[in-house]
Amino acid sequence: GAVQNYSVMNHSYSLQMHIHGPGSEGKASMLAHEHVAARTGAVEAVWWTEHDWRLANFSKVKRFSFDCEEEQIPFPARVADYGQPPVSISASWQPANTAGDPPGCGAVHSNKQSYDGHSSLCLYSRSAAGEPQTCRRALIVYNHRASFPLYSRPRIRIAVRPEVDQGSEGSVFIECILSQQPPQLDSARIRYVLADTSQPACRDEQDPLTIIVSKAAKSGQWNVIELDPATDAAQLGLPAAGLDNALRLLQLGVTAQQGQVAAYFDALELEPEYRGTAVIERQREIVAQLPARVKHFVGMEVSWYGQHINAFGCDVPIPDYEQLRPSELTTPRIIEHIHQHGGLACFNHPPVKDLDSLAAELIEHSAYGADLMEVAHRNHHIEERLQLWDRLSAAGVVLTGLGVSDAHHAESGWGEDDTPASWVTRIQAPELEEVALLRALQHGRVFFADPSAFRGKMELTGPGNLQLGDVRAGDAPCQLTAQITGARKGDLLVWMANGTEVQRDRFGGPDMVNRLALSPPTSGVCAVRLELRRIPSAGKEAVRIACSNPVYLAATADAISPRARHRLVNGHATS
Repeated sequence: GAVQNYSVMNHSYSLQMHIHGPGSEGKASMLAHEHVAARTGAVEAVWWTEHDWRLANFSKVKRFSFDCEEEQIPFPARVADYGQPPVSISASWQPANTAGDPPGCGAVHSNKQSYDGHSSLCLYSRSAAGEPQTCRRALIVYNHRASFPLYSRPRIRIAVRPEVDQGSEGSVFIECILSQQPPQLDSARIRYVLADTSQPACRDEQDPLTIIVSKAAKSGQWNVIELDPATDAAQLGLPAAGLDNALRLLQLGVTAQQGQVAAYFDALELEPEYRGTAVIERQREIVAQLPARVKHFVGMEVSWYGQHINAFGCDVPIPDYEQLRPSELTTPRIIEHIHQHGGLACFNHPPVKDLDSLAAELIEHSAYGADLMEVAHRNHHIEERLQLWDRLSAAGVVLTGLGVSDAHHAESGWGEDDTPASWVTRIQAPELEEVALLRALQHGRVFFADPSAFRGKMELTGPGNLQLGDVRAGDAPCQLTAQITGARKGDLLVWMANGTEVQRDRFGGPDMVNRLALSPPTSGVCAVRLELRRIPSAGKEAVRIACSNPVYLAATADAISPRARHRLVNGHATS
């Protein structure tokens, strides 16, 4: 049947479509991002795209033996060919304070005591004047391979031997640094304090985002301490039982209030209860429990090998990394995997180092069947990615262009105050539901904008119900109409055809209706799109604040890549 006729009266929903929470390597919880999103009014929905292999707890640290100061842990190489030898990832315990240890405090790798192996890590702290002194060490692993989403229920097991001198006072502790929480975006913490007997959990009097949990341990002997931060996080009083967090950083510490306190640490084990696609299902369960003020959708960023590809669609599973065969996750196989499960595939932050080679490759392979492409990514390389997008469009490779922030923490990505532009995607759809949004994305009913500069509307229409993203084939002349609302007096509307400016007009007020008459191309494709630009101050060059997806004028239907022919509007479209 004919393609759905999206009326120009459809609402233009604002979404952040590339964003990371506790399932990736950054600091943010989902509610931290949601808090800033609601406060700024920048979006009506967020589409979570955690790194799939991180979310699945693939290739994470499982053990630290303490047999040397820095351990080299073998992991599969991040290449498509499993025939490649493993790579070594460094893991070590580093000072948690950038200023270093206070006087009388420090850490040594010791062979005097060992629980399992031939050495351990000894932390010590001395206080002579009754002023508390603390020594801390944090587990630092290359590429954040010791971070776990709490909803995957990671468990910690570690051997500890406290040594408290007679007459000394102090404590030995293990601390889990969690994610940012609203409204101040400070990190939550669970501090496990070793004591002669366990006591009920309590809140730190000086930090309401820190819960203190006591664990029974005897001084002068080895104690095997087992920790369940996912269960203990419920004591924080946060939504979803505190599971909107990551075990982001693990710290060991000793505090001396009087005299000397030391502790030996050995045989660390980290083991999540959930792995693979089960974790993304857990994420969806947690999302449903959050007191959200904007809507939440869950996708993922397939990012272990090569090009990163976002998968949008609730039925797309995380690839089974544990069972991969050689060369299985090349870019075309990733996209095929997404399509097999009813999702849309987005070519993320295309590299710009060799634009000519990349453009030739994507044209030759029709972008490997991808549906979408990040054109505006953070504030990086928009000029080059627009050039790439225009070249693909002119060659008939039709991809819906998006604007994204790729934010990993909540202090950036929302275009607040003096924050540089972080783009959002505006989707013209009949309702804010996943099925309607996916269909609109598939048809290119999209523009993208800097939300700190422009929150108006952008329409591009033509004869025969031609709209954003549509393809019109044939030799009939075409007049296109641009409708912009919510701009500023002095802004510029720029018409681009295959990357070349063909017309510009200055706004006399907030709204404009503008037209462009075009002759059809005699061969190939003419992709016509809009840019809204603003002059930041006198003497400065105008900067882009919004870009539309094109309308495509094609000499023939065959000039368009097969996967995009559903966009044809003049009698040849299929649903």
